[in-house]
Amino acid sequence: MTNPKNIRKKRWFKLLIALIVLAVVLVLLFILLPKSKKNSDEKRNKRATELFNQGQEALSNRNYQESVDKLLQANELRPNDYNTVYSLAMAYYGLKDYAGSEKYYAIASQSPKANKSSIAMIYNNLGNIYRDQNQTEKAESAYKQAIGLDPHLTYSYMNLAVMYYNDNKTDRAIEILRQGVSAVPSASDLADLLKKYIQKR
Repeated sequence: MTNPKNIRKKRWFKLLIALIVLAVVLVLLFILLPKSKKNSDEKRNKRATELFNQGQEALSNRNYQESVDKLLQANELRPNDYNTVYSLAMAYYGLKDYAGSEKYYAIASQSPKANKSSIAMIYNNLGNIYRDQNQTEKAESAYKQAIGLDPHLTYSYMNLAVMYYNDNKTDRAIEILRQGVSAVPSASDLADLLKKYIQKR
């Protein structure tokens, strides 16, 4: 006949061994899991960077559909990265997919990496989207917002002036070019266009 004390000792001993094994397993998981997550995050980030670079190369070569495909994959791995979504907006613009372009410019403008100058450029680019769709009032508003945010952004003066001129609003074109030359005296392209428009008036 077995002694009840021995049975209890054996049970406690087994329970103690099980607890020690469980503690070791938990410690190993605590040590190994963060490393594997870090490695996984590093791999995702590396792949996202590769895809972004491929998308940028395709964009610079005007392979807009390939650029969109690569950048969308990069955006899945690194969601709403400023550079990726800004490049997506540019690639969609190249495809004349204005809704896609506008969508990604909106996302880029909300990024913590977006500063005053980059948001001004986004408004300038939105102005181009609206202009290309003959939405001149929205284009005018976007260009003016760009100028308000960054008075040294010569593209916005130029784009707005050309749009005015093409709409037979030469006086307004001259006025906006004068503002641009006043804000950026070194902008010879604005000064040259101003002279041309004055001569044609």
